[in-house]
Amino acid sequence: MATEDNFIVAIELGSSKVTGVAGRKQPDGALQVLAFAQEPASSFMRKGRINNIDKMKSCIKTIKERLERTLKKSISRTYIGIGGMGMHTVANSVVRNFTEKTVISEDIVNTIQDENLQSQPADRDILDTIIQSYRLDAQTLMEPVGVPAESIEGHFLNIITKREVSDHIQECVEAADMEVAGVPITVLALANEMVNDVEKHSGCVFVDMGAETTSVAVFKNNILRHLAVIPLGGNNITR
Repeated sequence: MATEDNFIVAIELGSSKVTGVAGRKQPDGALQVLAFAQEPASSFMRKGRINNIDKMKSCIKTIKERLERTLKKSISRTYIGIGGMGMHTVANSVVRNFTEKTVISEDIVNTIQDENLQSQPADRDILDTIIQSYRLDAQTLMEPVGVPAESIEGHFLNIITKREVSDHIQECVEAADMEVAGVPITVLALANEMVNDVEKHSGCVFVDMGAETTSVAVFKNNILRHLAVIPLGGNNITR
């Protein structure tokens, strides 16, 4: 994980507010919060996505300046949590047949994974890929390397969103003279902190309700099986 002078900066883009946090990881794994800043976002965010780029640029600059005043240090890179309307999962499978029994190598698996990444239209970004399983002849495995088979079928779950979402984030962060250190998927980052491995293994649904969207992640056997962002949130219930 990227750090600057032993601290990490993250910004979350919500429908009602944009939040920036700077922290330092402790030896025991806990995170010490060093600075915090928050700005209202309802005038330029719509259902978790940037609706007014100029206002978002100004907001991120303000968040950065407030964090820097508290830290008394400059910030040049930040993580940006991504979510919002339109983000969802798409299942995909890639098949390879061989003329004779072949020991599955890492190169074969990498080729299948690369082909999966080419499966989406040009206007969509694959934010992450979750391997569901590999089917080798009559076997279903998670680790196929080293197993002889006449065919291999990789099953993948791609988390996708419109390409313009990532492009707009990149543009707004660069306007604040920062680099994007990473773009974690917000609902998965929350789920990893709040749901334990036992719950993920037995099967559970994690729901994060925001102001204008509700994010849903479904886990089974410790693997993400479905993710969707529903364009309804707390504001709809209030109204």
